[in-house]
Amino acid sequence: MAQPREIPAARAARGELTGPAERSGWSLCALLVIFWGIRLWTGSVVVAWMNVAAVGLTLAGLIACWRVWAAPRGLRTWEQGALVTLLGAGVLLWGYLQIVLQPAYGTDSIAFGQYAAELVLQGRNPYLESMAPSLQHFLVPSIYHTYLLDGTPVDSVSYPALAFLLYIPSLLLGLHMQAAVLSNLVFWVGAFVLLWRLLPRGLGWTAGILMSFITYASFVVGGVTDAMFLPFVFVALWRWDRYGDPDERGLARWIGPVALGLAMAVKQSPWFLLPFLLVGVAHESRRRGGSWLWQPARYLTVAGAVFIATNGPYIAADPVAWVRAVTVPLVSPMVAGGQGLVNLALFEGLGGIMLYYKLAGATALIGALAAFALFYPSLKRAWVPLVALVFFWPARSFASYLVDMAPVALLAATTVRPAPARLPLPARRLRASILAGIGACFLGTVVLALSTAPPLKIAVLDAFSTGQQGSIDGIRVRVTNTSGRPLEPHFTVIKGGYLTTFWYEMPDPGRPRVIPAHQTRTLFLRAPNTDSMPALTGGFVLEAFTRRPDTVSASRLSPPSAEHLVLTPDAVDRPVPAGRRVAITVRLVGRLGNPLRRPGVPVALAQVVYGQHALIPGQASINGLPEGTSPVRELTDRDGAAHFVVRSVQPQRDPVFFQAWVAPRRDAPHGYSNLLSIQFVRGAGA
Repeated sequence: MAQPREIPAARAARGELTGPAERSGWSLCALLVIFWGIRLWTGSVVVAWMNVAAVGLTLAGLIACWRVWAAPRGLRTWEQGALVTLLGAGVLLWGYLQIVLQPAYGTDSIAFGQYAAELVLQGRNPYLESMAPSLQHFLVPSIYHTYLLDGTPVDSVSYPALAFLLYIPSLLLGLHMQAAVLSNLVFWVGAFVLLWRLLPRGLGWTAGILMSFITYASFVVGGVTDAMFLPFVFVALWRWDRYGDPDERGLARWIGPVALGLAMAVKQSPWFLLPFLLVGVAHESRRRGGSWLWQPARYLTVAGAVFIATNGPYIAADPVAWVRAVTVPLVSPMVAGGQGLVNLALFEGLGGIMLYYKLAGATALIGALAAFALFYPSLKRAWVPLVALVFFWPARSFASYLVDMAPVALLAATTVRPAPARLPLPARRLRASILAGIGACFLGTVVLALSTAPPLKIAVLDAFSTGQQGSIDGIRVRVTNTSGRPLEPHFTVIKGGYLTTFWYEMPDPGRPRVIPAHQTRTLFLRAPNTDSMPALTGGFVLEAFTRRPDTVSASRLSPPSAEHLVLTPDAVDRPVPAGRRVAITVRLVGRLGNPLRRPGVPVALAQVVYGQHALIPGQASINGLPEGTSPVRELTDRDGAAHFVVRSVQPQRDPVFFQAWVAPRRDAPHGYSNLLSIQFVRGAGA
C-alpha cells in the first residue's frame, strides 16, 4: 500500500527543507563562507595564524556546499546554526584583520563611546566632560570628525547612555585600544544569529547573507555603531503585532517595548520607530475589540520607563547637560553630509538652504506616519522601509541610516500576522485627500530645497600642489555674495566623499572672512593638515558653510587629472653595471590607460634614493647631464612619449628610484608615474 505524501508543513516542523529555493539560500551562505576564507587568506603575511583560519573556512564552506544538496531532508537546525556560526567567525576574523591593518578608529562617535565608558569607570560623568582627548587617543583621522557649520568639531557625547555603557564589559575584560570596535563586531554577529532564530524557518538563510554583506561589515569595523542597537530592535519588531494580545502566550506579548526602550537608549535612530509602533499597536488593539489608547499608552509607558531607567543617573546628575547632549544630532547646526538628497547640493550646487532639507525630512516623516495610520492594512508589512525613506531627505542622511533598517524590515514583514481586511477607518477618498495634501507640502519643500540658489557663488581659480606628495594644499578662490546680507563663509573640501577639517585663509588666518552683500572677494585658502589635502588623482569640491542662515554653497567639481604618465620598462629586475645605459620611455595615458598622442607636453624625470634613515639625492646621469641632476625635463613627441637615458658612472649601494610627472610651467604638477628602481653595481671589468 502506498504511503501518504507528506505535506511541506510537517517537514518544516521537523527542521527539514521544503524545496530548492531554501536549499539555494543555504548554498549562498556556504559560498560566502568560502569567500570569507579567501578574504582572510590576504592577511596570511600579516597575522601568523590567519592562513590556518582561511584554509579551515574555505574547506568548511566547500563541505557545506555539498551537504546542502546531499542531505536527503536538507540541513537540520544544528547544521544551519553551524553554517551561520561559520559566517560569524568569518566576519569576526576579517574584522580583526582590518583592525591589525588599520588600528585607527573610523568615526568620532565610536571613539567618544569608548572614552565615555572609560570615564564612567573612573567615576566621572561623560556628559560633563570634553571628548576631544579621545580623537587623538584613538587616532581618529580628521576627515572622520563631525563639524559644526562654523568649522568647530563636535567634542561632546551626543548619544544616550547605553551608547557607552555597553562597552564597559569589554573594558572590564581587559580590552583597551580596540574594545569598542571588537564590541561592535560581537554585537553585529550576535544580532544576526538572533535574527536567524527569529525569522521563519524557511528564511533563516537570509540572516547569514545579510550578516556577510561587505558594506555592512565595513560599517561595523569602520566605527558605525548601529550594531549596538540592532539586537534590541530585532526583538522589538519580532511579532510586534502580538503586543498585548491575550491569545499570545510567548514573549511577544510583552517584550516589544522593553527591547525598543533599550534600543532607544543606544542611539536616536530607533526613536523614529516608536510612533509607527504606537500607531500599529493601536490598530491591532482596535481590531481585537479593545481601546485605541490603552495599549499604545501602555507600550509608550514601558518603553519610556526602560529608556529613562538606563539614562536615569545622568538625567538626575545634570538634566540640562543630558538633554543638550542627546539632542545634538537633531538640533545642533552640523554640516550637511551623507548619501541622500543633500548630495545634489554638496556636489552639484542644487540648492543649499538647509532649512528646506529639514522641512523635507519632517514632512516626509509626517507623511509616512499618516500613510501608515490611514492605509494600515496595505502597509502593515511595509512600514519599516518608510522609516528608511524618511532618512533620505534631511541635510544629514548617511548611508548607514538608509540601509541598516533593511534586516529590520525583513523581520517585521515576515513575523506579523496578515493584515485585517477591514478596519474602522475614514472613507478611502478622504484618506487619499489627506495624504495628497501632506504629499503636496512634501514635494513643495523638496522643490524649494533643490531650486533655491545658495547665497554664495564659488569659483576655484587655482590649486597648488605638494609636488611629489601628490596632494593639494592651497586653493585660490573667488567668492561672490549674492544675498542681501553680509555672510561669513567657512570653507572645507570634499575629499573621497568626506568633508575635511575646515581650511583657513592666508595670510591672516585669524581675520574674519565677512563678505558684504553683493560683493566679491578673492581668497587664498590653506589646508589645515595632511588629512585634509585632496589627492591630485582624486578630485575635490570646495564647500562654503554659513551660519544664520544655515547654508552650504559648492564650487564646481575640480576633477582628478585626466592624464598620467607610465614608465617603460615598468621594472628592471636585475642589477645594472655602472656605465651601462638604460632607456626609459615615459608615455602619456588617459584615465583609463588609453595612449594620448599629444606632442609638446613637458615631462620631468627625477631620481632619489630612499635610504633607511633619510632621502638621498640620486647620483645617476639623465640624458647625459652631470650626475645627480634632477629633475630633467623633456617634451613628448607626436606619439605622446618622452625619452630618457639614464646611466651611473659608479656603483651605488642602494637602488635609485625614478619617477616622472607632467610639469607645466604655470599649473600644478600632476600625472605622477609609477616608480622604477634600478640597482647600479660595479661593472664586470672594473
